[in-house]
Amino acid sequence: MANELKTKPLYIKKTQPFLTATQSIHFIPERHRKMAASTVRLFLLPLCLSLTIVSATATVPGPELIRETCNDAKSHHDLCVAVLSSDPKSNTSDVRGLLEIALKLTAENLTKTADFVADFLDEADKKSTEPGLQQCLAYCEDEYVDAVDQLTNAAAALESKVYRDVEQWVSVAMADVKACQEECREVPGDKRGLTKRNGDIDRLCSITLSINRILL
Repeated sequence: MANELKTKPLYIKKTQPFLTATQSIHFIPERHRKMAASTVRLFLLPLCLSLTIVSATATVPGPELIRETCNDAKSHHDLCVAVLSSDPKSNTSDVRGLLEIALKLTAENLTKTADFVADFLDEADKKSTEPGLQQCLAYCEDEYVDAVDQLTNAAAALESKVYRDVEQWVSVAMADVKACQEECREVPGDKRGLTKRNGDIDRLCSITLSINRILL
């Protein structure tokens, strides 16, 4: 009875052990091995070429980076190059550093024009000049005060690398300057160069925005 309860032993077929990667190569016919090697070389060639291209086009800080960065400024390209190159730090700056330079120079010009407008308005009030000029200058003074605040906000956003906010604040400052320009459009005379000052700041804001968009 005990013998009847014994189960029949399982028969496990012995299989060929797996080959290692090195061993398996020797089982590939010579002709196929040559084809495989050729395929690998063809696959690696475009990769090597692409790496070479990337390396060749990689730009380091300096005049070339300034020119490439200013390409996005389009019609203001030459002015962009001149503005950035005016700061010695531009030769060792990356794109973010160039943006800092552009924003700083824009803020400096805007602040000087704000002071100019305030002084011009004081003088116009004392001399009781044409009411249209006084109204124009008073309006511009308010717009420039706001524009200075906007670029201060933009500088803080740049420090935090929040480039969307940089774009927002610079755009608002640019709109302030355009509003001043529009308000004074009908006032006769050159207004001591206020029209040109407004145009210069508008272009500087445009250049700053073009550089900022590279980092968005």
